[in-house]
Amino acid sequence: MSKPLKRGKPLPRGMVARKRGFYYRRRRSGRDELVFLHTDRGLAEIAYHRCWLEDRTGVQSRPAPEPVAPAPSPPPPCIAEGIEHWLKLGVADRNAKNRAMTRARAKRYLEQFMGSDLLPSVTRRRMLEYREWLETRTKKVRRADGKEEEKLLSRETVRHILPDARCMFRWLEEHDYVARAPLPRRFLPKRLKVTPRWLSEKEVSQLLRELDGAWLFVVRLGLATGMRWSEMCRAEAKHLGRDGQLDVPITKSGDSRKVPLGDVDPRLARDIRKRVGRLVPYEPNTVGTFNRRVKKKSGVADFSCHRLRHTFATRWLARGGNIVALQKVLGHSELELTQRYADAAEEFVRAEARKVGTAGRTKNGDETVIRKKRITEVVAAS
Repeated sequence: MSKPLKRGKPLPRGMVARKRGFYYRRRRSGRDELVFLHTDRGLAEIAYHRCWLEDRTGVQSRPAPEPVAPAPSPPPPCIAEGIEHWLKLGVADRNAKNRAMTRARAKRYLEQFMGSDLLPSVTRRRMLEYREWLETRTKKVRRADGKEEEKLLSRETVRHILPDARCMFRWLEEHDYVARAPLPRRFLPKRLKVTPRWLSEKEVSQLLRELDGAWLFVVRLGLATGMRWSEMCRAEAKHLGRDGQLDVPITKSGDSRKVPLGDVDPRLARDIRKRVGRLVPYEPNTVGTFNRRVKKKSGVADFSCHRLRHTFATRWLARGGNIVALQKVLGHSELELTQRYADAAEEFVRAEARKVGTAGRTKNGDETVIRKKRITEVVAAS
């Protein structure tokens, strides 16, 4: 390849000319390396001096590249998008029923109130406004005569809805959707101390006398085990062990537990051993129909399947049972939930005491002699 003709001033040392232009020769690892400078000699000499200074001083003298404008950042997600992410990833470990209930509550309340708000713009004050808004919401309730009416959400219902928002914002904070969860102090309303309503001995006797078949079996099972309706619907005969312990594999909290059925009601345990498959021929979503039909058949107007559970727990404590053992039998996660039955058991004992007291009185209120005392006096007189 022929070199271009050199005219005029000679090239600086280390600068060579080739067919395509001018190059700078440098020594790297024992070999020559050519660095392209420019096609124009004047511009090539300027680039040559820059390369020469870099080799001698080690300082990069090349002009800094022009700053590139950063790409526009996407807008922050809104609450509705955060709800979808949380429902898809944050509650995946819950069972199907809890996932469905959580989705329904989040869509009906949280997304309706602040679905269009941007996640970074939500403040603690906004969360308190959401709580106040919930306390003004209504729901349809079916009355005893079959008609529906609008009622405000109860305090306990609000306490069930607000933890969804708390759980969602803590999950969003953990996964860097928000810098900090906007949760104010005392976000949940204070729990009112409500005494559980149990069935009186008269109502229990009326249920056992008037019902038959599957209706009677469900009442006996609830009074002897304190199981929830959904747990009774999933119970099978094979869950009763040889030691009389009834295994409850799928509970509300997801943990299995055992109920000492053989010690509480041995007759019912013998009846279960004669059965095969499911114990209760109903589905978990038919509790409302079951309650209405039991009320009609038995005449107990205030019957509820969950009151069988309250009656079991109240009887347990009234008869001297341990409250920690009751907590394990009922499957409560906190002892505070079981503590409610301690107050109920005291009222239960007082109610029984009043019955005993009134049994020894005449119609006009005067004290009468107990039958045993009468017999003693008759014997002494004779």
